Amino acid sequence: MFENLLELVKGNAGDAIINNSAVPNEKNDAVISHASASIMDSLKNQIGGGNLTEVISTLGGKSGLANNPGMATGISNVGAS
Repeated sequence: MFENLLELVKGNAGDAIINNSAVPNEKNDAVISHASASIMDSLKNQIGGGNLTEVISTLGGKSGLANNPGMATGISNVGAS
């Protein structure tokens, strides 16, 4: 599952990571990996907190990841470390 998530992040990284002058090209893979791990951790926290229905809804396309408050926190922390 992590590999699938990693590929999704890579495929959608675009301007946010790959074409971002603040991220040196040699660090792109590390940033993408960190973003994927952050999303995975947020999913685990949501499931562990009893929000399985919301996670399934998010992954099922009924709401976007960025619109899910639990996921938005994880996504916003990607560049924090």
